[in-house]
Amino acid sequence: MIPAGACFDNASPMPTAAFRAAASSSFANRWASVSGWTSALSYGDVAAEYDALSRSAGLVDLGCFARLRVWGPDAAAFLERLTTTSAARLTPGMGVPGLICDEDGRVVDTVSVRRLEDDAFLLTMTAPRARRLGLSARGFNVSYDDVTASAGALGVFGPKASEVLSEAGFGAPDPVRGVQKTVRGVNVAVSPDALGPVKGWSLIFAGEETLAIWDRLTSRGLLPVGLDAVDALRLEAGAPRLGADFVGADDAVRYEDARTPFEVRLGALAPLEASWFNGRGAVRARAAQPRRRALLPLKVSGAEPVDGGPVFAEARIIGVVASSAYSPRFRCVLALADIDAGFAERRRFEVGAPKARTGARIAAEQYDPASEDEDNA
Repeated sequence: MIPAGACFDNASPMPTAAFRAAASSSFANRWASVSGWTSALSYGDVAAEYDALSRSAGLVDLGCFARLRVWGPDAAAFLERLTTTSAARLTPGMGVPGLICDEDGRVVDTVSVRRLEDDAFLLTMTAPRARRLGLSARGFNVSYDDVTASAGALGVFGPKASEVLSEAGFGAPDPVRGVQKTVRGVNVAVSPDALGPVKGWSLIFAGEETLAIWDRLTSRGLLPVGLDAVDALRLEAGAPRLGADFVGADDAVRYEDARTPFEVRLGALAPLEASWFNGRGAVRARAAQPRRRALLPLKVSGAEPVDGGPVFAEARIIGVVASSAYSPRFRCVLALADIDAGFAERRRFEVGAPKARTGARIAAEQYDPASEDEDNA
């Protein structure tokens, strides 16, 4: 999963369980509100944080995600109706990513469902969605509670994440199943996870133990990583971010502002052969229809982000840059642009620099994040 888009208008976001530890490690003092929680944009050198995630391992505060414990005889059936996941097929310790869709087949949120026990699950998403959960739970023998504020949540991500966890006393983590570990008297749930394209493990524990776990990991050289480095890596993978690249259906001001899974590169998370999740019929129908919008990955010349810049094709504006970041790998700015789907097959575009007063345009080119032939790969 990827955290929701950062907000800079919230004057008083809540501190995550790791905030005090994170603040003591921050030299940059750059923060934003993510889903109402204080999250670090960077701790110091963004390039070093990017290298940690891409080449070794980095420590990420995951406290901005909403976590709900779901249990009861109908828990699996409820989650298969609420989300696009096949929750009933999971065995204890296993998890799967998915979506919540509305009745019109538009994306509400990205989610992760992990089975804890036979009738108990952990549901992770970017926001609690209390009203939607309440409506969806009608008719099911199921209970749930929000454990976001009481739980500590840290992630260790990167190609050497398993080595770091092993050296820190967590043992060799299972690449498939979540397990319970007791480290110096602290009970920790260690589960395979992914932060966008970067794989690793999430650690869930009692919130009051956060400082002990943070110190244990950072004392072994693990570098704390902020959202700016995560953004560069997820744009390299063309992974969309709710609240930055698209608006969830429950939060959209206008009906046309919401997007289907296919319009925001999330079609794989809404398999039509899955159980009858909410909005499945509409998703199936939309899969056969021409798409109205497309979220297009672009390489943009230069080193300055172009968020909010207009996208041009054939001398007309066809969309806008939803998010962008400089990529050390590609040595240019990468962006996701929300455009008219009729231009999705086009290769070359121009992007207007948001801060330019001269109407200057910058060359941009579509790229395929999945290609093994990309330059600088």
